[in-house]
Amino acid sequence: MATSNLNVLVGPIEVGGFVTCMFFGCAVVQAHVYYENHQEDHWAVKALVISELILQLGQVLSVCAAVYLMTVTEYGLAPTLVGIPDAFDVSLIFSSLIGFGAQVCHQGFDFMRYSHSS
Repeated sequence: MATSNLNVLVGPIEVGGFVTCMFFGCAVVQAHVYYENHQEDHWAVKALVISELILQLGQVLSVCAAVYLMTVTEYGLAPTLVGIPDAFDVSLIFSSLIGFGAQVCHQGFDFMRYSHSS
């Protein structure tokens, strides 16, 4: 495997890992602001926010583990970089759960809002 092929494979994965960490930081700040400004909210909503944040933490850790594996542990071992690390599979599971939770919450809140308004 040529060096240029390694740059094409590993470069976007590193950038994606950094962007993932940046967005996780934004989510932590958003959760902090939510808990500061909405202390009167129902405990179920607060539990939902923290559960989404925990799922996001798992997703970020799995992405960082995969990036570390590809760029540090397997550094210079081009044949081992043919496949994607298992940590990315775990990341996909976390991402699916995050998306599912966000959609369920959005639909649930819309249902509650429209059922109370009529």
